[in-house]
Amino acid sequence: MASQDPVNPSHATFDLFVQAQTCKDVRHHFAELCRQVDIDPRGFRTFYVKLKERLNYWKAKALWTKLDKRASHADYQQGKACTKNKCLVLGAGPCGLRTAIELSLLGAQVVVLEKRESFTRNNVLHLWPFTISDLRGLGAKKFYGKFCTGSLDHISIRQLQLVLLKVSLLLGVEVHTGVEFQGLTEPSGENGWMAKLQPASHPAATFQFDVFISAGGGRFVPDGFKHKELRGKLAIGITANFINRHTAAEAQVAEISGVARIYNQKFFQDLLTETGIDLENIVYYKDDTHYFVMTAKKKSLLKKGVIKQDYSDADELLAPANVDSEALNGYAHDAAYFSTGGHLPDLQFAKNPNGQPDVAMFDFTCMHRAENASLVRERRGKKLLMGLVGDCLVEPFWPLGTGIARGFLAAFDTAWMVRSWGMGIPHLKVLAERESLYQLLSQTTPENTSKNYAGYSIDPKTRYQRINVSSIHTSQVQHLYDVDKFHPSSKKQKDKLRQDSIRGFEELLKWCQNHTAGYDNVNVKDLTQSWRSGMALCALIHHFRPQLIDMSSLDASSAVHNNQLAFGILERELGIPPVMSAGDLANSGQIDKLSMVLYLTQVQNAFTVPAKVKSLDPAGFLPSSKPLTLSRTQSAVFFLSKLKYNSLQRRKEKLASEKRTGASKTRMGDEDSTPVPPASPELSPTPDPAPAPTPAHEPEPEPGAGASMTNSDECYFCGQRVYVLERISAEGKFFHRSCFSCHQCGITLRLGGYSFDQATGRFYCELHSEELVLANGAETSRKASPPTAKPRTIHLFNPSTLEDHSSPTPTKEISKAAPDSRPKQSLRKLQLSDEERSLLVNLQSFSADSDSETPGGSSSCSSSSATAAGPSPPKPAETTFRHVHSASEEGADGDDDDDDDDDDEDDMFEQDDVNLYDEKFQTAPSDPVEAEKRELMKMRTLERRAKMSELQRLRNAQSIQRRLEEIEVTFKDLEDKGVVLEQTLRGEAGSSGSPDMIEHWIQLVHEKNALVSEESDLMVASRQLELEDKQSMLDLELRKYMELNDKTPEQQAEEERVLQQMIEVVDMRDSLVSFLEEKRLKEMSEEQEAFSIMEAKRHSKSGAQVHWA
Repeated sequence: MASQDPVNPSHATFDLFVQAQTCKDVRHHFAELCRQVDIDPRGFRTFYVKLKERLNYWKAKALWTKLDKRASHADYQQGKACTKNKCLVLGAGPCGLRTAIELSLLGAQVVVLEKRESFTRNNVLHLWPFTISDLRGLGAKKFYGKFCTGSLDHISIRQLQLVLLKVSLLLGVEVHTGVEFQGLTEPSGENGWMAKLQPASHPAATFQFDVFISAGGGRFVPDGFKHKELRGKLAIGITANFINRHTAAEAQVAEISGVARIYNQKFFQDLLTETGIDLENIVYYKDDTHYFVMTAKKKSLLKKGVIKQDYSDADELLAPANVDSEALNGYAHDAAYFSTGGHLPDLQFAKNPNGQPDVAMFDFTCMHRAENASLVRERRGKKLLMGLVGDCLVEPFWPLGTGIARGFLAAFDTAWMVRSWGMGIPHLKVLAERESLYQLLSQTTPENTSKNYAGYSIDPKTRYQRINVSSIHTSQVQHLYDVDKFHPSSKKQKDKLRQDSIRGFEELLKWCQNHTAGYDNVNVKDLTQSWRSGMALCALIHHFRPQLIDMSSLDASSAVHNNQLAFGILERELGIPPVMSAGDLANSGQIDKLSMVLYLTQVQNAFTVPAKVKSLDPAGFLPSSKPLTLSRTQSAVFFLSKLKYNSLQRRKEKLASEKRTGASKTRMGDEDSTPVPPASPELSPTPDPAPAPTPAHEPEPEPGAGASMTNSDECYFCGQRVYVLERISAEGKFFHRSCFSCHQCGITLRLGGYSFDQATGRFYCELHSEELVLANGAETSRKASPPTAKPRTIHLFNPSTLEDHSSPTPTKEISKAAPDSRPKQSLRKLQLSDEERSLLVNLQSFSADSDSETPGGSSSCSSSSATAAGPSPPKPAETTFRHVHSASEEGADGDDDDDDDDDDEDDMFEQDDVNLYDEKFQTAPSDPVEAEKRELMKMRTLERRAKMSELQRLRNAQSIQRRLEEIEVTFKDLEDKGVVLEQTLRGEAGSSGSPDMIEHWIQLVHEKNALVSEESDLMVASRQLELEDKQSMLDLELRKYMELNDKTPEQQAEEERVLQQMIEVVDMRDSLVSFLEEKRLKEMSEEQEAFSIMEAKRHSKSGAQVHWA
């Protein structure tokens, strides 16, 4: 209204300053405001105080209140903590400006240099809850009314820079744009540290400082800082910004906080089938623009003509001359259109600063991080404290959405360092504390940082839950103190071989001899011929796990049987895959020594008691949180394959049963009266005392069958030679890691993440294995495992309810059961009460209780689920919190004059997770206003919980995916070294191997085992995430149907189908958790028992060996 317009010119200028949307306008209106209130902005010590006094404007007062609250924190000592310090900050990105704000609050003089003259980056940043709270505390909503309204948790880089620039200027920070930093000028005469700038005549070139903070981005790292490179497989990212017209139709389109291929293959397969676009992941945020970011595969970019010519070098590959911009635009457009289900039909590109479509392609194959975050340089008696923040400290992996959160944490840590510096704490102690904090940075997640967001400050104890600021000692950072002349770290880092690799073949042989001595028909003299009969391998197993094998039942002449038995036990129980077939070991003329060394080394690692077992707690128990070892994680991966196979088998049998029974209600009624429990042989993996059976996936060969078996030295896929270190096996086949791919789509497979069709001998990814089941129906190639009860049938529902629907069936009767009585069939007519259904759909995620090796992570529940189902995502159920979310998006405007509402929203945000089970939330208040407010709090809490849960899964999935790719690259390097060494050791290169070469080769074996262990951990965690995400999606779909009052027969059938799928997923999750826990407890028990035996032997005076009859 006209009557409310300010009459004071300074008030009008302040409004223009607050509303300015470009860097140029912000600086112009700020300069005009300073002129009108007659304040020199160079007087940084008193600038903010004078501005408050002279700008007596009610809109400004609301902002002063927020800034005063921040400035009054004890850490700043009323702005006097660093009054003697002068700080130069390089880079006016979000992290640079956030650091400058903290330094200004500490009382330092702060100058910021920025090469660009405008803020033009439309790309959108994900914000963790603490960053939202932090920015609110700086008045972000006063400058940008749409900031994180409702459930929004992101902001464009440009808007964030504008907010932080305005705050910086108000606090007296001097910001210069259009000036290029070219290096440091060392002190001379009376001058201190200064910067070389372009233009050289720039006023900031005379600024002398004692603190230099680089926030110049990943491409600029000051001299003296070293970076480490984390290299993965080729990773090509694409960002695209489309015009957001802010229409009602656009507001209804759900965001995609993240869809990852690692647990949602169908979405990406549908995208590839319909458009030819092959992605690893995709994110969509709605902000000033419609922002999409995705990881594309090189093959599809070449096929679609985006990349003109293939090159091995990433820089050449993505050089502008090798990229067809029109094809790139089309690629990004089609991916955006498909991923939003076609609900954004009018996709028009926003423009970049050059007036071109705002689409970019970039390489993030190599991620960099600084080896240290700080250093001190001294010249002519003048010290300079140097620190890194932002991308030049740790280059973020964009799918994780950690850039701003960890950037702000690093900014706070850096400000704390400068505070210590300004207070006169010894420089080595300052450096040691900063480096101690830096060790925590890459481990931070929203889950392991403090939830008291209002209490966050530059003091690290307010932010990190478990912190040791003295984890790095001053003696460890002396190389970071550079006096007079710069000397890079002179720490001697010799390439030392691992202690456990210097044993050579002799140590391994001695170990085998010690643990097989005294067994009949066993005489280990070497690492080749002594193992032909299989008796020595069985003796090793019996020595450590006597319950797994009956030595008295073995016949030394049945070599193939003995080898197959030992291979099967070691793979099933310890997860050690064979390196050759049982027939090759028994019948080959010359047993391959290197293959046996590799295999026996893994056996030794599995059976050797870890050193940490000796440190038991006072009660004598092992810690319950102990992670799985190599053997257990590998056996868990073996279990994953069985778990997936049994799931597919049940689907096959179900399809076959439906085909046979048709719509016979009578037959179905019979099945309900005498159901068969679902198959899950893995749930009780305790072996029989009798000889362990041969693994189901490989039939036991006859003694004379070895000659016809596949040669384990030849790749099953390409037929080329497979050297020992590059050899892996699955389903009795041996091949190169690089050849292990899906027959249908060619995607790289990993152990624990594949399916095998024994009829055709082909391997498939999980997506195409399911399609194969649907295509083949009931045609099974091997006998189903005998079914046993699943955890669901024990504890999920009320036992009295289940008695009406199922009864246990003895295992003996399974084979005699009618062919119609198939596993899971009894679930088709399972009638659940409302209470039981509520229990099912509200099952708590087990991620909080899962193994500690699972990476921590996050994403948006409604968004991912809405788009991941296919090209035409179903409209999500209209729940209360969706209405709140939509209203908050549409209702936000550029101004925020209602300060009371803003404060209320701040208060509600600080109550991050209200207790929904609190008594006050169980009863409806009589006051309608209070009731509506309480309902809003409940809905926001539910929405936030759902969003954080899926964000955590997404972060986990992206972390796993990236680490798997890094492991793949490391594997390749290791295999190449191993092949060269192996060729030399075998004499293929014309020379024999020296002892050093043997030791080096064994070192590579240990490194490979470590990588296999980590890869196995990641595959187990990946499977957990996949099942958790699947349950979440089914939960949303089931809720949609349950909320319907009048259901059509089709809707009832769909509800029943979703329910059956959800029960299946719950069963698989329970089976996996039960298996992992049982394996963990079993391992702890076995290690404690082994330790007791070793202690008894150590104290025993008798050296006699035990002889077995």
